[in-house]
Amino acid sequence: MAAERDGAGRGPRPGLVPSIREDTPPFETVSRNATKSINFIEAACGILNHTPEPPAPRPRRIFMAKSRLPAFLQDHPGLGTLGNVEVPRLKLLQASSPELAQFENARPGEFWHSLLDRSMGPTVRICPVFINWCFILWRPREAGGGILARSDDGKHWTPADTEFTVKLKSGEDVTWRTGRSVAASGLNKRGSYNPNDPNSPPAATRLYSIVCSFPDHQNWPPAVVTLQRTGVKAATKLIDQLKILRAPSFGVILEMSSVKDESPAGEFNNYAFELYGPVEDKPFYEENSRQYRFFIEHGLKVKDLEGTQDD
Repeated sequence: MAAERDGAGRGPRPGLVPSIREDTPPFETVSRNATKSINFIEAACGILNHTPEPPAPRPRRIFMAKSRLPAFLQDHPGLGTLGNVEVPRLKLLQASSPELAQFENARPGEFWHSLLDRSMGPTVRICPVFINWCFILWRPREAGGGILARSDDGKHWTPADTEFTVKLKSGEDVTWRTGRSVAASGLNKRGSYNPNDPNSPPAATRLYSIVCSFPDHQNWPPAVVTLQRTGVKAATKLIDQLKILRAPSFGVILEMSSVKDESPAGEFNNYAFELYGPVEDKPFYEENSRQYRFFIEHGLKVKDLEGTQDD
């Protein structure tokens, strides 16, 4: 079944995707003791698998539809340079986002596909193909920003046993040491950002990455949503919802929206996720599954990861 748009994209068409907002859930749930489905949760190692705007002219095709490929090309799908691919980002634009000055069609509160350089509006339907998390040790913005160290498996730092002396916004110089592991370093604990202040936040930031495919734009390349700091609450809530579904995450359609939120620094745009329905398009589901298995095997590389510090 080809991807279909729901008019202006505001809710499911009758009979297209069962609504999950009704009293009877459309997905079969699974108890904690049941066998894990393919969207397994391994919090210990960092792997968690589990529009809109008025219709616009179709973008140029990024991927060739498999059904139109010659038979001899279909014998070796996925081979070539895929192992070096960095997945572009799906950014939620803020008032300070540089895209606002670079593109006339960029608006704060809208989702921006960094490879296509186009807005997807304040609400977009996605399928969470692959989800993981990692720890990032950021150099404070006031000291120039950038990544000092990272732990892609949630356990081990790269580089390990390394000391960094950084200047905080307060002007204090502090030392962070990665140690033999994340747990040994204590950098994921409160009070580690400023060892002289036990109430300071963790020095390390937990960052969730969600690889998204687009049921309404199936020819578009996948993109990664990154959530950290104020976005962690939305990420963990979504993961909790996905845990109870027997369907794999890449077989679930979500409605992702931009919502206004506040922090001590002022108002900003945050993420909200709502379960929408199951994927009913089998070829689309199979492509999502192929991408999921690719990321399980090769890992996830996010394009412009350092740029997420300012998100």
